[in-house]
Amino acid sequence: MDQMTASGSRSGHGNALTRRVVAFIGIFSSVEAVGMFCSLVRNKLAAIWLGTYGIGLLGLYSTVIELLGTVSQLGLRTTAVRDIASSTGSRRLEFISVVTHYGRYLALFGILLTIAASPFLSLMTFGTADRFLPFLLISLAVGCNTIASSRAAVLQGENRLGNLAKATLWSAVISLAATVPMIYFWRMDSIIPILLTYSIVTMVLYLAFSRRNDSLPELKAGKRRSMASGMMKLGAFLTISGIAGWLTNYIVMSYLNHAGGESLMGCYQSGYTIIIKYIGIVFTALSLEFYPRISACAAGGTWRINLMLRHETLLSVAVVTAVSAIFIPLAPWIVSILYSDEFQAIVPMVILASPGIVLRAVSWAMAFTLLAKGRGRLYLVTELSSCLTCVILTVCGYSAWGLTGIGLMFTLWYAVYTVVVWAVTRTIGIRLGRTAWLVALSAFTVIAAMAATAIFAPFWISTTSGLIVATASAIAAVRSFA
Repeated sequence: MDQMTASGSRSGHGNALTRRVVAFIGIFSSVEAVGMFCSLVRNKLAAIWLGTYGIGLLGLYSTVIELLGTVSQLGLRTTAVRDIASSTGSRRLEFISVVTHYGRYLALFGILLTIAASPFLSLMTFGTADRFLPFLLISLAVGCNTIASSRAAVLQGENRLGNLAKATLWSAVISLAATVPMIYFWRMDSIIPILLTYSIVTMVLYLAFSRRNDSLPELKAGKRRSMASGMMKLGAFLTISGIAGWLTNYIVMSYLNHAGGESLMGCYQSGYTIIIKYIGIVFTALSLEFYPRISACAAGGTWRINLMLRHETLLSVAVVTAVSAIFIPLAPWIVSILYSDEFQAIVPMVILASPGIVLRAVSWAMAFTLLAKGRGRLYLVTELSSCLTCVILTVCGYSAWGLTGIGLMFTLWYAVYTVVVWAVTRTIGIRLGRTAWLVALSAFTVIAAMAATAIFAPFWISTTSGLIVATASAIAAVRSFA
């Protein structure tokens, strides 16, 4: 009787957790979709009113802001979530105080770093150091983004996900409303104001939604440094990982530009955006809830982490299988809607990359366990191996089969990465479990078969199979946690 009661209790807890996670996936996926829609509208209007040169400058300055933000934030967005989520009571308030304090200093560091680097950035970008003024101005965007990032970490670590979703939603909508008139009236002169407006609006809203009714404790400088040291050490590994990812993308883009010109580079970037960003909405939504939860479990022992990992893997695999099953037969229409018919060359690429999304769901969840346990060095090993694998396979794939080969190699890339993460996490006692592996491999096989069907079979066959697989995945997800 006691065993039955305990089993029922665990089942009830699992059901409640699943309902909570699924509800949040729906909410935050919608928020992310609205944000991407606002970005898409802004980019479309910019393309019309600024032209290709203006779009190029906008993307260039955005990349600089992103890179300098990665360096100046020292991984605070991720490390702070771990420490806040894994603490309780007064200890949690102390960590929030530390994050708030160092968030301001890191913002100042980002501003000064950008100002100091502005002549060099101008020289590297335009061939002259005289055009440094725009880089001086975007230093403010780097600082604002750092403060917004620290406040987002507090909201996520405290599990105030509703406020996090509101801040994300309203920052996207208000930024769009504020920047459209700028683009229309100022044209090329609007590029820097657009970036500054977005960063300032985002910072203000995150500050507003992260306000507290209680006061934070005042800590002595020594204790503050001691509490921050763990975050900074892990953050250093994350920063190196982020820079490596940026360099990987730069190397791949440079190779493709040399091999096939700007049109090939544009096609690759468009396909990569669909695979990583648009389909990746699901992973963004899942991570916002999963990472603080598994960080809180880290202190309870490896068995609790394994339990949460299996639950998250089964759920995420079911979700991405359903999404991929719908995406594959509709890929030609999705590409036309997001871009134009000129980009139909990327359709085989994104279809053949779809099985890799299932593997990404598995490796993504396992990689989070390394962060939850504070194993920054091991996490860096997995990310550096991933970057190296990406470059080698992308070059080989394009050399052999063009864009289609890049899609195929994307799947192989995540197969290699999954094996690497599995091997690394085993060294610290992380076990995914036989059932989760069987489900993941079965889902991968089904999506791989669907991708092959979409390439070689008539449209009605791929569409019918997609609907069947998507429906079956949804039913399986509901029944397995019912």
